[in-house]
Amino acid sequence: MNLVLGYGTAPALIFIAYLLWSWRKSMDIQLEQLNQKIAGQGQKLDTLEKEQEKFKEEAMMTFAKQGEVLEMFSGWRGEIQQLSSKVDKLLEEFHYLRGRYDEQRKAT
Repeated sequence: MNLVLGYGTAPALIFIAYLLWSWRKSMDIQLEQLNQKIAGQGQKLDTLEKEQEKFKEEAMMTFAKQGEVLEMFSGWRGEIQQLSSKVDKLLEEFHYLRGRYDEQRKAT
């Protein structure tokens, strides 16, 4: 530095300007590399968002199908209970009538 200052102020200012220019150029290169990395990460993020959206849609369709199946079975449960109660009533009536028939038969 003393060597540069020994030649005067103008060369020192030119040297400082050159250092600032080279520093700025290296910073511009680093900034450009950083922007490229950010753009690459943005593309990866977009891809991940698309995959996530696709997964959500598939999951919703799967749950919707499961919901339809469960709804169908829940309807069956009600129908089965109704049929079961009707069969129970028919069996009770059958046993009652059979008992009456046996009583009538013994009486004659």
